[in-house]
Amino acid sequence: MRLINRVSLLILWVCMLSPVAWSSENVVFAEQGRDVGDGNVLYDTPYDPNSVDEVSFYFPTSEHPYYEIVLPLGDWDEGKSATVKEIRVNGVNCESFYVFVDGYSHVQSGWITKDSPNAKNVVVVARSLWHNDTETKVEMDITAQDEEGNSKEVKKEFTARSP
Repeated sequence: MRLINRVSLLILWVCMLSPVAWSSENVVFAEQGRDVGDGNVLYDTPYDPNSVDEVSFYFPTSEHPYYEIVLPLGDWDEGKSATVKEIRVNGVNCESFYVFVDGYSHVQSGWITKDSPNAKNVVVVARSLWHNDTETKVEMDITAQDEEGNSKEVKKEFTARSP
């Protein structure tokens, strides 16, 4: 009985030190996309968050199954502790949105800045539907702090023609 326990422990020890796979097969599936710094998975979008120049509309595809409106805010200089609080698309609240700052994702929350009053290349993505070939209005409510540390509200509006 003791010999069986020792052999079992030896086999377990060898397995733990061995490589996970012994196959020389080519990789069948490798994750695609770009690293946006959120520490999760690669982000496979049809756009590069580092180079968004105008309001853009994206239809679902098999690779990226979402309706998205991509909104470039540009460089932020309107106060620290800036956070996107609410987005409305054609007057309807958008509950699913996320923020990129200088190409890096802030997917877990809507913050733009924390301690700094400035942020480079801010892009906000709203997952929302729109009507084809019509003017689409996107309103964004952002809170921030002024130089004295008082809370202020910043409103941003975008109007663009959907495809």
